[in-house]
Amino acid sequence: MTTLATPYKYSQGYITYQLPMLPGLPDQVQVAGRTYRIKDELHVSLVKVLPATDQIAERDHLTLEAAEEVTSAVCFAGISKVKPEFDHYLNDVRLVDQPKRDRHTIVVMAKVTGLADFFDEINHELKLDLPVQVPHVSLFLENDLPIGITSPEALRKLTKPLTGADRAEFTRQVDPQKVFGWSAFK
Repeated sequence: MTTLATPYKYSQGYITYQLPMLPGLPDQVQVAGRTYRIKDELHVSLVKVLPATDQIAERDHLTLEAAEEVTSAVCFAGISKVKPEFDHYLNDVRLVDQPKRDRHTIVVMAKVTGLADFFDEINHELKLDLPVQVPHVSLFLENDLPIGITSPEALRKLTKPLTGADRAEFTRQVDPQKVFGWSAFK
């Protein structure tokens, strides 16, 4: 399988855009009665390859392995052609919860230029209609287990903006000016 050039990475079924660690983030934070630990690396997930792989396998009567080869090749080519790029962090920090899987994270939303064009490219090539992944960066995890936010629907179902007492508690531990250059968390 082809590899991707830095800052892109293919791991555990996701193509990601690798980011530097943010100076000023503490090793852990406590919010809403939970203790979250900082992630050991930061990235924006650009695409989860598995949903496309499943659809291609079923539609084209391929094994999952063969479908993953097709899907990842198209996604890698799309990355090389469109080159989606992390632009900046949005002032939108959210709590993400999947209680049935005992997963809880804190994310910051992000702007990625070219992401919609990348999805147009791979949807055209694969003849699918995958939703554009919601660009975000997981900052903190409760159980070292991430939660994928792979669609606008998942964003609505799994997340809630950091507001009120939770935002105040987070702000006491994470200085928005020092970490992001913002005067306050919105």
